[in-house]
Amino acid sequence: MVNITKAFEKNYAHKIHPRRGKRPMGDEWTKKDKIACRNCKWDWGIEAEWKGLATFPLLKMEGFRIKDPVTEKVMPLKKQWKDACFRPQKADLSELLGNDI
Repeated sequence: MVNITKAFEKNYAHKIHPRRGKRPMGDEWTKKDKIACRNCKWDWGIEAEWKGLATFPLLKMEGFRIKDPVTEKVMPLKKQWKDACFRPQKADLSELLGNDI
């Protein structure tokens, strides 16, 4: 999952990823830094660069607790976002970066 809001960046700290750029993430993404909660240092995922144009935080699901807004029940942690009890909104990165791509 990608968080595309610039305001989110104030919530996490950066640490150089030990395998920065070494493990391919496909043709479009380049791994940059590990990110963690600025307060408790809990691992949230990584920052990765998309097509050399912009850097986004890629959040791993096990870094968060998900609460049902209606029942307020905390959902069990899953390993992958595809297994979540909801579908995150899809982002059109080309739209976010303008039509320059």
